[in-house]
Amino acid sequence: MGPRGRKLRRWLLGLGMSVGLAVAGVYYFPQWLAVSDPVAPADALIVLGGDATRAIDAAKYFRQGIAPIVYISQPVVEASFRRLEEFGIIYPREADVARAVLIANGVPESQIRSGSDPVISTVEEAEALERRLPESAQRVLLVTSPYHVRRTRFIFRRAMPGRVVSVVASTAELYPRRWWTRQDVARAVVLEGMKFAFYLLGGRFYAH
Repeated sequence: MGPRGRKLRRWLLGLGMSVGLAVAGVYYFPQWLAVSDPVAPADALIVLGGDATRAIDAAKYFRQGIAPIVYISQPVVEASFRRLEEFGIIYPREADVARAVLIANGVPESQIRSGSDPVISTVEEAEALERRLPESAQRVLLVTSPYHVRRTRFIFRRAMPGRVVSVVASTAELYPRRWWTRQDVARAVVLEGMKFAFYLLGGRFYAH
């Protein structure tokens, strides 16, 4: 084989390795996003907005005595739902549904707190909770969707430098290894990658 052939072989080998690494990265990216912290005793549990089934795990941890208080966030009402309200059609608020899930799963209403005014992003959620949590809540345990764990940890630890922040994935949400075979999971994973990049590049959204 001449110099040109050897050069072509090296090029093809490099291309094959690059494609292989890219495929592996795409396959394992959701698992990287979903790495949870150990569940440990905390001063407060936080249920992030986005999927009310996250409250199922929070209620379980409350019953186990992991933390005595549960905070729930209040996402802003989407524009399409506000439009429906003009016709008298009231769509259930995420925070109200999360509260109902907690109560149905054994959390007394007296132990549930509102974690924020209406917020539009994880960044705003973290900053609002940092202002609202008492100073005594030095250890907090957050429950969120599997695909949302790593970005949540990154954002909240920056927003709460004086507290010990742990983040765990909700077990109520299915998160298959073949994530691209389910439309809802595939959409969430792809969008999460874009949101993470947007945040790292300095992007922020605020409702107020």
